[in-house]
Amino acid sequence: MDNLEERTKHLIEMETKMDEVIEKEKDLDQAISALEALPDLLAPLDQWLDSGQWLEDFRLDEQHAFGDLPRGSLSEDGLYNLQMSLVEKAQELEALCRTFLRSRNFSD
Repeated sequence: MDNLEERTKHLIEMETKMDEVIEKEKDLDQAISALEALPDLLAPLDQWLDSGQWLEDFRLDEQHAFGDLPRGSLSEDGLYNLQMSLVEKAQELEALCRTFLRSRNFSD
């Protein structure tokens, strides 16, 4: 009976672990969706910066032309720091993916 009790306890633990992995898989699905959306979200910001309009808007902001509007995108370093943060996260994800694949014997 002890053996059956131990196996039952072990099975319950394994079911709990599997449930935890399933939840993490859902988290990964959301992260993948977020990452897939980023290029389309960043494109207008990149165009704004590259067109020179950002600089014009920045100068207008220095004259308080926009009043109380949120203007974090006009921060001199805000967009750059955001993009660098995204690059760093993507590099970290890439490294984590490679480590995970190696641990599962699926390395490239």
